Amino acid sequence: REGSIQSLDRLSSAAVRIAKPVEGLGGQAVSAMAQNGRLCSTLILAPPGAGKTTLLRDLCRCLAGGAAVAVVDSRGELFPQGFQTGEGLDVLSGCEKEIGITMVLRTMAPDYIAVDEITAEADARALVRAGGCGVKLLATAHGSALEDLARRPCYRLLLEAGVFQTVVLLNERKTYRLERMEPWSTNGSVQFWSSAAAADLASP
Repeated sequence: REGSIQSLDRLSSAAVRIAKPVEGLGGQAVSAMAQNGRLCSTLILAPPGAGKTTLLRDLCRCLAGGAAVAVVDSRGELFPQGFQTGEGLDVLSGCEKEIGITMVLRTMAPDYIAVDEITAEADARALVRAGGCGVKLLATAHGSALEDLARRPCYRLLLEAGVFQTVVLLNERKTYRLERMEPWSTNGSVQFWSSAAAADLASP
């Protein structure tokens, strides 16, 4: 009623997600990912529970110290109420990604736009438009390997547009590997190559 749940019927199970900030991951990752002293558009790819949102949250905080960062937090999971944001970091909550990306692009003049969990082609198209305007992008996606990006239509759209220059591969052990991405090639494949050895994200 009026946007709120009044009752539940025949509930057999429930999942409660409690966001927990882990500070220090962003600075460590930026040092490894930066090219010519600046972080390029970056996609964080990992299976559920590997720490995608946690890393993205701290990356945003870290970058906001020297750049304008706009976060489109459609479900309020990146920066729930009570989480510290800081100067230079604007958060738009409760808005669909496609609409929110367009809004912050037009009104906030961000250096970076960050979104959590790309799941729809509409989200991908909005990111492509923003990337074409010169904004750097930070995003997360579900996957266990680089091949997942080429197999799924939503992610394939981003590959074809060459939106992301860096892919961070996380796993359940909280380690990561960086991959630099070349532009979409003429033979219809995307070329990746490793640029950093595995590192431990659990130890800021």
